Amino acid sequence: MDTRQQRTWFEQDDGPTRCRIFLVHTPLTFGHSQLIFSVHRQRLKEAARFEKVAKIIKSSISAFQQVLGSEKVHRKNSEFKTLAEITRTKGTYIKTLILRTSADEKRTEYKIHLVPYFESHASNCKSRYKALHFMKRPRNSATDKTGGLLAWLGKRETEVDRWLKDPHPWAKILDQKALKDWKMDKLATLLKEKMIL
Repeated sequence: MDTRQQRTWFEQDDGPTRCRIFLVHTPLTFGHSQLIFSVHRQRLKEAARFEKVAKIIKSSISAFQQVLGSEKVHRKNSEFKTLAEITRTKGTYIKTLILRTSADEKRTEYKIHLVPYFESHASNCKSRYKALHFMKRPRNSATDKTGGLLAWLGKRETEVDRWLKDPHPWAKILDQKALKDWKMDKLATLLKEKMIL
């Protein structure tokens, strides 16, 4: 059962174009969403597609700032506890990573991942970076070095991609877990209320 509609928090259809944002059922972080912009019967260059979705991206970041930043639903709302745990999300919302990545994109589509980034993720990146680059630290080495964001994203993607394949126990029930256990339909409703164009 595909639950994308219940996880959708923005939808706009003006005839020749359609845009939709939904929470993904294999989230890298709390609130991880995908924006899909479709153009009917024509192909626009990437710059023109980005221009068409820029205002929508700006509004989605504003919705994240309100729901994840001001309201802190990942910390304060107990019904989202499991989603926060499986995405390893703790602490303050810092920013949204905007990733123009998709292995599966039709010629008429433009896909963007909107990945909220929190203190727990930044800390994980910092730890990975230090472990990779400062194994033998001299006494006076800087301990506040950061980095490793792309490596961390790759590791998280590998982890959540495993949820889709047997023998993982969630492989055939991810859509149901997204609603029943992770309450993504309720999170989508909160984001939808804050999404203003």
